[in-house]
Amino acid sequence: MGRSGMNRSPSCGPSILSARVIPGGSHGCAPIQSRIGHDGLDPRKRDSTAPRRRRGGAASPNLLTRSRRTTASPDRTFTVWTLGRSKEPAFALPAGYRIYAIGDVHGRDDLLGDVFDRIDADLRGHHARHAIEVYLGDYVDRGPRSRDVIDRLLARARHRDTVFLKGNHETFLLDFISDPQVLRSWRQWGGLETLMSYGLRPSLNPDDAELAALSAALRMAVPDSHYAFFEAMVPFFTLGGYYFAHAGIRPGVPLTRQVEQDLLWIRDEFLEWEAPYEKMIVHGHTAVMEPEFRRNRINIDTGAYATGRLTCLMIENDTAFVL
Repeated sequence: MGRSGMNRSPSCGPSILSARVIPGGSHGCAPIQSRIGHDGLDPRKRDSTAPRRRRGGAASPNLLTRSRRTTASPDRTFTVWTLGRSKEPAFALPAGYRIYAIGDVHGRDDLLGDVFDRIDADLRGHHARHAIEVYLGDYVDRGPRSRDVIDRLLARARHRDTVFLKGNHETFLLDFISDPQVLRSWRQWGGLETLMSYGLRPSLNPDDAELAALSAALRMAVPDSHYAFFEAMVPFFTLGGYYFAHAGIRPGVPLTRQVEQDLLWIRDEFLEWEAPYEKMIVHGHTAVMEPEFRRNRINIDTGAYATGRLTCLMIENDTAFVL
């Protein structure tokens, strides 16, 4: 994992962006005054008549605001969550870069296709010199089509710059291939659905013999391209003032000293920490009903497998909003 720069993984076949840091990412950007979607509209379409939402005094820990706008399809509207204006210094990306961050997919291939459509429509309307799609992990389990999700992501990576972060659920799949007993815990977290997506038919309570047979069968059922995908996943990605990790980071530990266990699994210590971090942390792992904007982190895991909402966060310059 010591690579840096916009490197593509030769082992993965498709053009999967496997770097954790790209130009401008290691030192960040100088703070600038926030103009992050403060009126709830796409800032690139804002005009002088747009209503303004003002905030006074110190920033609230939760800067979530809500409004509605029309998508590229004139007969559709959807809710947009944005950061409100505050006195906090803004986090920003280097000029020319745009990031689309996608929350936990969990086997919802149908919702992932919808996200691709939204990103493509946004790029048609607003060209970006460097557009990067960052997927926050947990591609498998719970939803019905984990295998199809990986296939769709591999196809996407052939013609887009992509970063695939490792989620804790991917570790279950890989561990089960080497240790059949892992399914005893994995099945509680959606592992049976993943096995079925690869063509296996597990019972609800497999004994040791069936566990061994299922592990061997999964080893054979997972295509080489999927193994390459899993091997190319990275624990974090950073660019400018933003740091992306599946679960979050360990408070009080410099970003350069974070360990993978925390990046994939941490919960309460990270979620309850209110002081600023070195960068804005964008994460998933802990499902919320709506995208959660805090002064030090943005949670975009909206429980896609259960709610039918897969969140995509667009970040450009010092602007961030949900597509």
